[in-house]
Amino acid sequence: MRTLLDELSIAPSALTAASAAIVRSVWAAAGAHELERWERELRTATNAKGQPYSDETIRTHIGHSAQFIRWLAGEWRPLGPRDRS
Repeated sequence: MRTLLDELSIAPSALTAASAAIVRSVWAAAGAHELERWERELRTATNAKGQPYSDETIRTHIGHSAQFIRWLAGEWRPLGPRDRS
């Protein structure tokens, strides 16, 4: 079964700026839908010990995935290391 990522395995050099923006937009929309589906599945699944996943675990998985989708859509960029002194 091919996934959305398989379908979008296009070399970046083959995309024009306009087509790249369209691909990002379509992926972000589809990704958001899939993210909702994944969250529902996580809420009904259990871990290896047979226990339900905690809300914190689900928020972590969904939050990181949502951030990745925003990055694909060009709506987020990593800032790099921060000086914590």
